[in-house]
Amino acid sequence: MASFVRTAKTTFLDNQFPVLKDISFEIARNQNWAVVGAVGSGRTTFLKCLQGSYTPSPATSFNYPFLSGSGISRWQAIQFLDFQSSGLQRAAYYSERYHSHREEREDTTLLKWLTDAHRGSEEKALENVRYAASITRLEPLLNSSLINLSNGQSRRAMLAAKLLLQPQLLLLDEPYSGLDVVSRSVVSELLGNMSNACSPKIVLSLRQQDEIPDFVTHIVELKNHKITYQGVKDKYNPSSSPIVLSKPELKNAPPPKIGGPIIEMKNLDCTYWGKNVLQNINWTIREGERWYLSGSNGSGKTTLLAFALGDHPKLFATDIKFFGKSIGPGTGISVIDIQENVGHCSPEIHTHFPKEFTCRETLLSAWSTTFTIPKETESRSKTIAKILDELNIRKFENTPLSQLPMGMQRFILFCRAIIKSPRLLVLDEPFQGVDIEYMHLAHKWLNKNLLPSQAMVIISHYEEEIPACVNASARIHQGKLQTNT
Repeated sequence: MASFVRTAKTTFLDNQFPVLKDISFEIARNQNWAVVGAVGSGRTTFLKCLQGSYTPSPATSFNYPFLSGSGISRWQAIQFLDFQSSGLQRAAYYSERYHSHREEREDTTLLKWLTDAHRGSEEKALENVRYAASITRLEPLLNSSLINLSNGQSRRAMLAAKLLLQPQLLLLDEPYSGLDVVSRSVVSELLGNMSNACSPKIVLSLRQQDEIPDFVTHIVELKNHKITYQGVKDKYNPSSSPIVLSKPELKNAPPPKIGGPIIEMKNLDCTYWGKNVLQNINWTIREGERWYLSGSNGSGKTTLLAFALGDHPKLFATDIKFFGKSIGPGTGISVIDIQENVGHCSPEIHTHFPKEFTCRETLLSAWSTTFTIPKETESRSKTIAKILDELNIRKFENTPLSQLPMGMQRFILFCRAIIKSPRLLVLDEPFQGVDIEYMHLAHKWLNKNLLPSQAMVIISHYEEEIPACVNASARIHQGKLQTNT
């Protein structure tokens, strides 16, 4: 049977500028490939080359044997999906908050959204939508509102939308990033079933520290936009030894002094469309506490954080105190006051942050409560210089985010969150897509530099992403919170 893709010493060009050089690569029908590498190694670029987004040179060195004589367009047969929206409903929420372009999704069901994504005949739309939903195990959710989908369900919805285009080759950029253990297992099984049946064939990209799914048979490793290995998975040895995240610097450190309350939540409830998203939450976050908040996709973490950030429309109807004050006019505290004392990074902020900002401008914007660039003072300039050097991003100082790999963009937004030493630091999946080397730098910085007057809340689905300074944990399950200090 014909191969899917074949390149022979191909150089791929973007406006005459080479993005990958001298690439020889082939995908046979019985092979399931993963593209592995560090941030900036060229993983996404490699997938884009397979998609046909860059010009091959010589032109005859790159072809798609499986399309020969089929009459099918390359643009229909090959699809690329990067999942960077990190959840349909969450992106819509943050789009509204930050005055970005907002799509009205609140009243849109999954069935309608998928039907609108269908490109075939209207007569077959419902049949094809139900088929795509069955493959991605979304049939029971077709009548659900998009805003009620968990992150994992949203990923599967985006996958279903791509399947409606009936691709024969589907290129997925970091499909497991941000998913809990159960969701990763479900998505992996779905992808394996599809790829093994060539319906469609799957090629995915992974970070070096990511677990390689069982269905993958072959690996291509990239480093500095060059192939360092390609072949069977069983013979693959990473060219870079993984960094083991140890916690020696805290072994003999005295426990931080726990101070006064920063946030006090009492009997917090939140209901959407008859569903109890949060139930009787009682949670106090104090100075010196470093919380690890866990929970499966859809458990209520995002809603809980929205209240903690002073960023939820139902905030004024709750019994929550920030820095010892109730929210509201008079003697209370304003939302602006809260946000000036909070440092926050998340996949949603990354989605809507202006990518034309340079690294330096991104850090400077931390002194604004909106995505704008405030005046740079001498004090701010010194603080920025310190972060640029301590977290090894000086080389990106004047580079726009749009020209940096996705993982580095997110790391710089982590730096933006910490730079002011805010009283409350909220890190929502801060290392999603970030290489282990930079995650290690972040851990060392947090362990050493968090002040006794600060509190931190970190969310992650990977325990290895949790820094050693964490001294309290909370888990949310079906809207109920369990704490352990």
